[in-house]
Amino acid sequence: MLKALASLFLLLGSCVTHPGRPKQDAATFADLERYVNDVMKCRDVKGLSLTLVKKDGSVYTKGFGLRDITTNAPLTETTLLNIGSESKAFTATLAADAVARKLVTWDEPLKNIFPAGFRLQDQFRSERASLRDLLSHRLGMPSYWGLSTAVMNLTLVDIAERLKDFPVRYEFRQRFLYSNYLFVVAGAALENATGETWEDGVYNRIYKPLNMTGSRVSTTLTAADWSNTAYSYTVINSTAVQNPEKALMPIVREINPAAGVYTNAVDMTKWMKFHISGGKDSAGRQVITKSVLKETHDASMTMGLGGIHRDTFPVDNLSFDYGLGWMKGIYNGYVKTFHTGEYSSYSATLTFLPDVGVGVWVGITGSRNGEGETVRDVITMYALDVLLGETPWLNSTTGCTYPAPWDPPKQPRPRRNAYEDATATDDPADISEYVGDYIHPAFGTFRVFQDGGQLKYSFGVLLRGDLNLKSGDQFYQTLDFPLTFRIVGYPEYPKGFPLSFSRDDQGTVSSIRIPYLEFNKPPVFSRSSSQ
Repeated sequence: MLKALASLFLLLGSCVTHPGRPKQDAATFADLERYVNDVMKCRDVKGLSLTLVKKDGSVYTKGFGLRDITTNAPLTETTLLNIGSESKAFTATLAADAVARKLVTWDEPLKNIFPAGFRLQDQFRSERASLRDLLSHRLGMPSYWGLSTAVMNLTLVDIAERLKDFPVRYEFRQRFLYSNYLFVVAGAALENATGETWEDGVYNRIYKPLNMTGSRVSTTLTAADWSNTAYSYTVINSTAVQNPEKALMPIVREINPAAGVYTNAVDMTKWMKFHISGGKDSAGRQVITKSVLKETHDASMTMGLGGIHRDTFPVDNLSFDYGLGWMKGIYNGYVKTFHTGEYSSYSATLTFLPDVGVGVWVGITGSRNGEGETVRDVITMYALDVLLGETPWLNSTTGCTYPAPWDPPKQPRPRRNAYEDATATDDPADISEYVGDYIHPAFGTFRVFQDGGQLKYSFGVLLRGDLNLKSGDQFYQTLDFPLTFRIVGYPEYPKGFPLSFSRDDQGTVSSIRIPYLEFNKPPVFSRSSSQ
């Protein structure tokens, strides 16, 4: 039914007629700048990058605020920002290029692309799974964000080989389930199919043909690039604290095909026009076959209906399908193609309306906790109205109160705190019995050790901290540098993430459960003395 509803929205969007649009003028963009500055102030946004385009040329490109809150260095239209999961569209475009060159097909089984012996979680997946399945999130496998945060120190090929041991939640092609690691494996598949690394592919097949001279990927950032890269920040106790971006780089480097692109407003005009034009560069040359590129934009999997509705708001702004590295929806009667991205505290979104050839990209360096998506949305919707020649339905007041006054703010539903009783235990415990290496075939070793009288842990390259006893076999897990800021987003865990050990029939500690690995349904790590 959702698929039918999505198709109906697309049909309606293509049938809507609109009167002629007036051209944008200086006063319109002065109003836009005033609106952006007002939203940044009320939402505590320190740095923002914005570009508006039409298919026949760039309309507006500007940086706002600061790229570095410790030096007050300004953010300009050439300042680099990480765009998080918007990087997925770059990987999907590389796939389209490989398909257009007949090096691979969308539906060719992955087992034909990888070396002999490649397997997935079961025989059916191993026999049938394709690039299309990876790029549309159809494997039924969660993202396991804790793994990318910890950094497993693996190559793309290593991760592809371990994918068979990543637990799945749904049957193959049963339903949409977003996962960064599917794009990592797609990157590995493309390297095998093309003989070109993912990084070289991005430069040779996208950046160079489109003249995106300012753009980089995480593994190629130089010292000079860092001097023009915006740092994200986290608001801690009402104070903006800059995130340690360089120390966090291993996170995106390991999952480059899912989140590794760094770019700026100038280059995003070229990227949007490329997609709006059906695969042409600024000189009108066809870089990728139009029909093949369009397959990345077209719906491949229903996500479920989300967004705001005209029965409450002045417009519809809906999402419902996933293509290949792109999402599909409707804005104010127009079909929209878009994708969002978040990493560290960066937050970005790119939206274009293919039927009328306009697009908006917004990237921010942070906001008050949890408001990044709201900031992106209210600026994108205002800017789309400007491009469409509509009177924006948002203004400086409602941009700051949104979703009110149309949808009054709901009382936040408290997240379940696994340890509701915050009192310490009086039970004596021999913490040495928890010491050991806990092994998972896909995720590696979670090491628990003792340092004096303190129980500690390490997992991957970056994740480490203390384990503080709550009661019985339950502990609070803290985060050391450079990930300390991450706990701010989880106010229900003021003393740290809940972590628990389990025992076998003989009462011996035998496994450990770690909530953040599978969205509070974590895998179980078997205990072993060594990896």
